[in-house]
Amino acid sequence: MNELDGFTPNSGILVLAATNSIQALDEALIRPGRFDARFAVPYPDTEARVKLSEMYLCGKSPAGDCTPGVLGKMFSGFSCSKIESVINRAALIASQTGRQEFTLDDVRAAAKEQ
Repeated sequence: MNELDGFTPNSGILVLAATNSIQALDEALIRPGRFDARFAVPYPDTEARVKLSEMYLCGKSPAGDCTPGVLGKMFSGFSCSKIESVINRAALIASQTGRQEFTLDDVRAAAKEQ
């Protein structure tokens, strides 16, 4: 249940909220006049995806073809959390099949599951 009640226009309270599913919010909560500004956070660009891939690869064993650069290009249109989830799932797929390293095929399979 979502509620926003009891605030006056000059009470000095800042409400900061985030959602990835605005459709799930009650219309009364998001009706005009409730919030002064809305900001959309874009998905990461190629450079950011490469850096995120590099960060999420730490502690994992990717095959030689799973470089941050390759993954960054492959993850076009992915959110930060989806990039992390796909890399984690690819590592799990490899582990479940008795392999130490995950491959691009594992990454593709993991991305299809998302």
